[in-house]
Amino acid sequence: MQSFETMPVVTLKVDRSGLDRLSAQPGVVSVTEDVPVPPSLDESVPVIGADQASAQGMTGAGSVVAVLDTGVATHHPFLKDRVISEACFSPIDPDLTATSLCPDGTDHQEGTGTADSGTGPCATIAECDHGTHVAGIVAGNGEGITGAPKRGVAPGANIIALQVFSKFDSEDVCGPGAAPCVLSFTSAQLAALEKVLQLRQSGTPVVAANLSLGAGRYATACENDARKPAIDNLLAAGVATVVAAGNDGYTDAVSAPGCVASAVTVGATTDDDQLSAFTNRGPLLDLLAPGTSIVSSVPGDGYASKSGTSMAAPHVAGALAILRQAFPNDSVANLESRLESSGKTVSYTGADTPRIDVAQALGATVQPATTGSDFNCDKKEDMAVADPEATVGGDAKAGLVRVVYGGGKGTAELNQDLASVPGDAEPNDYFGDSLATADYDKDGCTDLVVGTSREDVGSATDAGTVDVLYGASGGLGTGKAALHLEQGTGSEGILAASSESGDRMGAAVAAGLTIDQEPYLVIGVPGEDIDGKADTGAVFYLRGSVNRTLVQGSSGVAGTLEAGGKFGSSVAASPEYVVVGIRGEGVVPGPGPNATEVVAGQVDVMTHELNDSGVPAHVGSVDEASPYVSDQAEAGDQFGASVAATQALVYRGLPWPLRTTYIAIGVPGEDLTYGGAAKADARTCRRRQGDEEFRDLGGQHGLRPVAGRRHRSTRGR
Repeated sequence: MQSFETMPVVTLKVDRSGLDRLSAQPGVVSVTEDVPVPPSLDESVPVIGADQASAQGMTGAGSVVAVLDTGVATHHPFLKDRVISEACFSPIDPDLTATSLCPDGTDHQEGTGTADSGTGPCATIAECDHGTHVAGIVAGNGEGITGAPKRGVAPGANIIALQVFSKFDSEDVCGPGAAPCVLSFTSAQLAALEKVLQLRQSGTPVVAANLSLGAGRYATACENDARKPAIDNLLAAGVATVVAAGNDGYTDAVSAPGCVASAVTVGATTDDDQLSAFTNRGPLLDLLAPGTSIVSSVPGDGYASKSGTSMAAPHVAGALAILRQAFPNDSVANLESRLESSGKTVSYTGADTPRIDVAQALGATVQPATTGSDFNCDKKEDMAVADPEATVGGDAKAGLVRVVYGGGKGTAELNQDLASVPGDAEPNDYFGDSLATADYDKDGCTDLVVGTSREDVGSATDAGTVDVLYGASGGLGTGKAALHLEQGTGSEGILAASSESGDRMGAAVAAGLTIDQEPYLVIGVPGEDIDGKADTGAVFYLRGSVNRTLVQGSSGVAGTLEAGGKFGSSVAASPEYVVVGIRGEGVVPGPGPNATEVVAGQVDVMTHELNDSGVPAHVGSVDEASPYVSDQAEAGDQFGASVAATQALVYRGLPWPLRTTYIAIGVPGEDLTYGGAAKADARTCRRRQGDEEFRDLGGQHGLRPVAGRRHRSTRGR
């Protein structure tokens, strides 16, 4: 029996009747056989531009790649001193003639030498050269070594060697004339993936786990694969699981675990960018890389040529190490996006797949991963459109959301009469009053945040609620139950509040990932009454264990509590900043003793970093009396009635990009003169760029400047 710390998985050996009893137990979601599967540079490194990256100093230094394979010859000169951690997971099964490849003969051993394929039980088995070959492709360095390839993809990266294979002596298992052989149990892979997660959580800078192994034929995503939770956990921790697609020549399918949607699945090409004849391919393939006649290290201090998607996958793992060095604050999804968007497209029947080009990826500018939506985890962009005034089941203005799935996957409709959506469709609910998207549970699928600001809660009319509908392989609402948020439930800030008539919780929502890849959710409650003052407004800020209520003038939040301010009329956010519109804020339009405050509106900007009061730290405020904001503050302008924020990269003559946040501010009540005629409520929009605006404000209004925060290089230091 084997159990795991981070996954609801247990391995048992049972007979047929025991299997039937196990399947019938409550709480057993699925039963999967623990089937053992086989392991599935000099020319290829220049093909993918890794030599150019190395010439720029981008060698993967500071990153670690875990190689889950047949172990690694740790003392091989091509890998000298860069195998920093070892462990062996090698199950024993007498019925299958499976014995351990761990040095001490047990099924689990950790420490120096435990995954060294140059010594111990693996040293006499020819197939055990596989892991050393893979590790050499990732991070080999042939400098000063006679007869060696010049380098692997990321010669500055380090390696974690994890032995996940067992030895089998039966031809019934290995095939006629093939015994002994080495095969890997799913349970061994799960244990090793969990070990990678533990190392990452303890501070080891792992960027990728490479699995050059697999079996089976899958034309659609295998969301019930036992390894999916482990792959999802690693993705949430910032580690990509890179998997070989398999060598069966399938034209529309890949092997497992490459069929897991959150894995990075890699097929093979020749050095002239033709599909390798053996490679699996199709819609589930994420990337291509060279995999034909690749020369790399093998035990015995030698070098050999091998072909297979097993050779292609470590090209991608090494490429991710290089990109992590170049873009240390990027999410894994963004790093993969750089490879996808900059690669050379290889077209074939049924799909187009990019062959990676690291040199191009280093210069590629991509939008943050949170700006796209992939609700069904198929790597195709999807779209959600709200129709809050739609009639549902005869209920006028109950509201609905229509979803269009990319790649020709069809459409869907979400409303509160569906079992997967909390609540019931009722007249004037306005479901979809606001929308936001983010991978809130970090499982690789985009989730949809829906505000229903006029939902009645008990006797409180128009109190408002917010729902997070989780993405899944079958689309929104087909996976785990939605997260329902209403005041007086949950924890901390939202729990401490109460639903009251006219609160309109969810009138505005924003969601995404911080630069540290932590999911956040911002909820506007513009109708909140506080201390007897009507419509002062409030904002709920949720991030990890943080669940705070932001109210002007208290608990470290800037501003003064005023009736009618409607703090939270609009909200927006980027990975660094939180933006809150206050459409009813009073503003003094200019200097001078006779200046009188007018209700013109304002926008507050905060960072995701918490101040001493435990709330997002205030950066600055923008209104029409601010420097470089056109026109002047006038009553009824409603400056900040809507806001938007996006992060971008700018170069400004430097060889590496700087992050900045652009903010757009709606002013629907602005009066303009156009063509000599006065136009009341003509509306306009203001745009502000990150810290430049707030640096100027900081000098004049005592606000904390943030230039030092944004001007962090996104290259390695």
